[in-house]
Amino acid sequence: KNDEHMWVDAHCHLTQLSGGAAAALAAAALSGVGAVGAVSEEAACWDTVLALATATGAPRVVAGVGLHPCPTSDPERYLRDGDGDGGCAWRAAVAQLDAWLVVAAHRERVGMVGEIGLDYKHATTPAQKVVQRALLEAQLALAAAHGLPVNLHSRRAEKDVLAYALACGGSSAGAGAHVGALLHWFTHSKQLLRKAVRAGVFVSIGPDVLYDAHTQASVAYLAGVRDAALRCVLLETDGPVVHEGAEARPEWVPRIGEKVAELLGVTPEALAAAVAANWAAYLATPCRYGT
Repeated sequence: KNDEHMWVDAHCHLTQLSGGAAAALAAAALSGVGAVGAVSEEAACWDTVLALATATGAPRVVAGVGLHPCPTSDPERYLRDGDGDGGCAWRAAVAQLDAWLVVAAHRERVGMVGEIGLDYKHATTPAQKVVQRALLEAQLALAAAHGLPVNLHSRRAEKDVLAYALACGGSSAGAGAHVGALLHWFTHSKQLLRKAVRAGVFVSIGPDVLYDAHTQASVAYLAGVRDAALRCVLLETDGPVVHEGAEARPEWVPRIGEKVAELLGVTPEALAAAVAANWAAYLATPCRYGT
């Protein structure tokens, strides 16, 4: 297949998949997936995703390096900081990420900063939310300094994270311009989803579109702004998140894409071409937070 008609998984935790990344990537290639965005949550994963990204073969892996607000290995890591402004844990981690990027930024397949964002499932007090916002703002500034787009998490914090995504356009953002931010799994509010694509923010749609009526309604709502949606929509698995008893994997993306195409009223081929173009545009659009 031509690259322009191959599918993209814009957000996957490749290093966490059962059976290993190599097997998952081989199955993805057979299903027509041409690229995978391999996000990370903490420093222990950065070198691993970079190694996956610098390997040859298909699908092409793009490395995402960042500090998740609630990493799987220790969801309360930054929330235990107790001095009111986040303490030293997140500051030291951001400094480590900055130093790592100085070394690795020349490597073509370090493509984004992520997974970063806000998670109000875990941050429930005002003080904890202050810590998470400080961690996010520091990483947005870091992404801008290194000329990279960001991949954003927004659990129970959709409105706040959308505001940060819009700020990634910088002061020079104009009508019709893309913003160097991807809102991953951003389908909980159809109004916010539509607002995002109309503003040029990239959004990715996950496996729950295959069976969840609320997600399907949110995606169908984008048909009313189809042109804007087709300039910003991406697909994802967020593997290894479990759906209906099975671990999501990159090979699922064509099925996700077929359902999204149906809901938007376009052909799967047209959506695949749009997704490939959007992926290239996303990777080429740096975050301009604070500029």
